[in-house]
Amino acid sequence: MQDRMLRDGRDDGLVPLKSLALDQIGSFSELVRGMSHTAFGGRQVGEALDILLETCRRRNCRVVLTLSGALTVAKQGSIVCEMIDRGVVH
Repeated sequence: MQDRMLRDGRDDGLVPLKSLALDQIGSFSELVRGMSHTAFGGRQVGEALDILLETCRRRNCRVVLTLSGALTVAKQGSIVCEMIDRGVVH
């Protein structure tokens, strides 16, 4: 019988999760950044913030926005217009 070696995933580049302590959150940006250390949709929201900020910082970065038609039905069309007007998407 071959011995199995158990690992925690750090050697594979995995990042451990952290609990979101709301009593240590003082702003919306801290909340979203804290969510990036959680799992599932919370992590995706936090990672999306990092990507958005990075693309806004790089002047030569061209951003293409793809949308589903449901966004306009959900009354989010003005958000898209604002992103275009501010140069966040091209």
